[in-house]
Amino acid sequence: MHDEPRSDLERQALAAWTAQEPPPGFADRVLAADVRPPAKPPIELPRLPRLGLSWPGMAAAALVAVAIAGSVAAAVNWWPSSAPQQQRDTPSPREGHERRTPASLSLPDAPKPTALTAPAPAEMAAKIDAYLGGFGRLYGDAFKLHGSVVVLRGDERLYERGLGVTQLVAGKPVSPDTRFKIGSLSQQFTAVAILQLRDAGKLGLDDPLKKHLRNYPGVGDGITLRQLLSHTSGVPNYTENLALAEIVPGRVYSPRQIRATFETRPLEFPPGTDFDPSNAGYFLLGLVVEQVSGHSLADYVRDNIARPAGLRHTTVQGAGALPDAPMATGHEFSEEEVLVPVAALDLSVYGGAAGVVSTANDLARFDHALRVPGLLLSGRSLTEMYTPVRNSYGLGWLVQQDHGQTMVGHPGGVEGFNAAWLRFIGPGGITVIALANTEAVDCRQIAHDIAAIAHGEEVDPPLEYKEQPVSIGMYERYLGDFNLSERTRGRLAGIIDGDELDLLEGVRVYVDDGRLFMLVPLHGAKWLHASGPDAFFFKDPAGTLAQFGPPGAPVTTLTLRQGDLEFILVRGKPGAPNSAIPDIAVHPGAYRNTP
Repeated sequence: MHDEPRSDLERQALAAWTAQEPPPGFADRVLAADVRPPAKPPIELPRLPRLGLSWPGMAAAALVAVAIAGSVAAAVNWWPSSAPQQQRDTPSPREGHERRTPASLSLPDAPKPTALTAPAPAEMAAKIDAYLGGFGRLYGDAFKLHGSVVVLRGDERLYERGLGVTQLVAGKPVSPDTRFKIGSLSQQFTAVAILQLRDAGKLGLDDPLKKHLRNYPGVGDGITLRQLLSHTSGVPNYTENLALAEIVPGRVYSPRQIRATFETRPLEFPPGTDFDPSNAGYFLLGLVVEQVSGHSLADYVRDNIARPAGLRHTTVQGAGALPDAPMATGHEFSEEEVLVPVAALDLSVYGGAAGVVSTANDLARFDHALRVPGLLLSGRSLTEMYTPVRNSYGLGWLVQQDHGQTMVGHPGGVEGFNAAWLRFIGPGGITVIALANTEAVDCRQIAHDIAAIAHGEEVDPPLEYKEQPVSIGMYERYLGDFNLSERTRGRLAGIIDGDELDLLEGVRVYVDDGRLFMLVPLHGAKWLHASGPDAFFFKDPAGTLAQFGPPGAPVTTLTLRQGDLEFILVRGKPGAPNSAIPDIAVHPGAYRNTP
């Protein structure tokens, strides 16, 4: 909570919106932000809260989640850097950590329009096909895209494809009409519903929350609907604590049961004074829609958004049978680097935060409806929705400048799914919608890269390293326990919370069945793939690297890197007591895990 400008590194650490959340038992699986119980995020940072909307909040957590879970969880920014990805045969370690000068949090000036010429649709489609076909080319079938992609220019459909299958066993081919859980992309539906009710004079954005939810506890005094919409309310994100609240798969929950997981918890900051993505805010907004309209959120969205916009296969919390629209099954990424069906929470857990099921084609229709003033929203509401309130976030959208245009976007994720929706909102602006039913690819990166292709830029293939196995006899050099170095802790103090850094205490490197693994307590284990002596990589979308050192001497450090983020761990250094570290032997060929 501070108002002074943040450094680039700090913005990265706070920007990773996890599009998903980690599976139970992970430190918030993401990053899904999205709506899941504990998840696994990649190292890049702001993400939406998992479980439908994961937004990892700290670098350490994201790094841990990435290195450990290998999900699509953490990306350093809402959208990946505009710099093209590099495909490397061998990871090249960075020379130390580069500190950058503070950057303003205000929306940057629009860059000059690009001089590149947009490719013709046929040429563009071929480039997108080649790009999407690059997933899994070195890492194998588990890393291929299973999902659907649609690209628009204004109202013109430039590209639409389904790739992979709805489920790995006896699944149907995915098409742009396949239904996916879209995680925190649900929040755009909820935001539109609130703004529609404002346009109709039934509520005001500056109404106190307790005007419409009268039984909300006193902790909610001073919270307005606008603050909930813009993630400036201070209400804690409930999806980070679902496992502790004993919210489990296979059960339907009432709004009262879900509210009980967060409504009496202290606010994270006084309303309106800071910004922190919270799924709880949009869950509450869904209840406000029901209270003010007199209809369930599912019925309201069906009658006031889906029907006017022509959305054929979009529902809230599974309402309405749609036998003609195949539903994709979500898959998570196991420690064995294979995709397995995920045990998902019921959508009643998510409501207005992540309870929507939709298709790429329906989101394309929704995109069109949001370009026509008066169809769903007044021109005033459309303008206000895309006007930043704080930290470049408007009312349901992240707002940035790119290619000389205003770009709005949002990631989404829930157990086994991740999604991204990127829109250039000027006349004839490009829209990219990407949905996936796995956690092995990051739809944010896909949307970012495809938008670049649509604007005439060259984009490198997805980042995948070539493996260069080392002798198993070398593994003895790396085995043991590692803890965060005091130098790293001091350098990141004030940027990353201490409890997040504590996650990197008690890291263990061990061998199982001839493979090298890194275990992070409470997060899980991740397979280390060799790219040469002392150099390893994780098969995650962010290209996380691990380097043991010093070279040619007994190993004393383990350095984890992802982009500009660097964490140095010291071997054998006494770490914080951690009862969660299992008893795992660290000598080659042996593996035991006693309760």
